[in-house]
Amino acid sequence: MGKLAAVYTARTPDLGMSCFSREQNANRPAWIHARFEGEAHFICYDGDDGERIYYELRFDSLYLPIDATAGEITLAYNHIAEEYDALNPEAAVSAGLIRKKAGQYCQGAVEALDIFAGTGIAAKEIADLCSGISLIDISESMIGVARRRSELGNASFYVADILGFDFPRDYGLITCSHGLNYLNPNDLEAVVAKMQAAQSSGGLFVNVGRVNMGIIRDYYQKIEEGIVVLGQPEREYRYFVGYR
Repeated sequence: MGKLAAVYTARTPDLGMSCFSREQNANRPAWIHARFEGEAHFICYDGDDGERIYYELRFDSLYLPIDATAGEITLAYNHIAEEYDALNPEAAVSAGLIRKKAGQYCQGAVEALDIFAGTGIAAKEIADLCSGISLIDISESMIGVARRRSELGNASFYVADILGFDFPRDYGLITCSHGLNYLNPNDLEAVVAKMQAAQSSGGLFVNVGRVNMGIIRDYYQKIEEGIVVLGQPEREYRYFVGYR
């Protein structure tokens, strides 16, 4: 079994505590659930084979490899799906920002698509703006939570990797809350290109998350972008609104 090698935090954690939950994927844990005294943004883990692996804090106490694969992300989010809303209150703040921007710029009821939809926090906020809404996420357990939301009773749900998915229609509104953060530059461009291809002419795209906006600007005409400070405690949120 591997071991914790380093914790990158301003305060020293109690390394004697029992702090690991793990699920194997290949030769390293797919995720590490660890709680420390103080904030630890990165941890370093030495695997059984001597490989040193760096994990990044995603939210609360869930760490994923900084180069996490789709399979590892799926395992992690399947694991925390039922607790996700409580563990990640920032998701509700981001969803509120998406609702505000979509409501500001949408022209009438449209078919909408929420990508990396998770438990449907953002989708439920915009459902009443739409003639129909579809959610896609790689985690079956996260989509399972979304299916139980009363606001999404008439939604369509897809459990799939977006890069291998054939969208059944064009969408007048596409939204994303932090999902693009997980992608490397090549996959990010591929996903943005695929979204644009699935969007009707003049359709609206609203994104919240820390992501390379330059790639998004290559595919969408910017209406508005910026940083807002929201939530308690206050945090900065980067957003982009554009049209095809």
